[in-house]
Amino acid sequence: MRNFKSLSVWLCLAALTLAGCLVNSSDTDKANLNSEINTQVVSEIRAAIPAPEPVSVLQHIGGLYRLETTLPLAEVVTFYRTEYSQRGAAERVAETTISSTSAVLVFDGDPSGKVVQVQITQNDAKTLITVELK
Repeated sequence: MRNFKSLSVWLCLAALTLAGCLVNSSDTDKANLNSEINTQVVSEIRAAIPAPEPVSVLQHIGGLYRLETTLPLAEVVTFYRTEYSQRGAAERVAETTISSTSAVLVFDGDPSGKVVQVQITQNDAKTLITVELK
């Protein structure tokens, strides 16, 4: 228990030190740090699921991934069909729905052993993607 308290104290001190550094940092430094963090997170996400380029990670909790890209809906649909096909997954065509502003794709046979559901929504210049491993 004592080791946990010591670790907690050190983590708090490290967080406060980092926060202090960021307060005195320029906007460019902060943008670079955010870019570096996003690059690391995207690399980790791509190890688990396919993600188009360019992409920003909005959220990742367990088997739920929320992403954002500037690619149009049709290109994102094509991307996921191609990527999951190359991974050996089969699309559940009967459960696929595609409209001019949204799409839902479902795949069996992901290397994780789980069913993959991809929801895609086009919002103006951004496309939101939710990938869920069920």
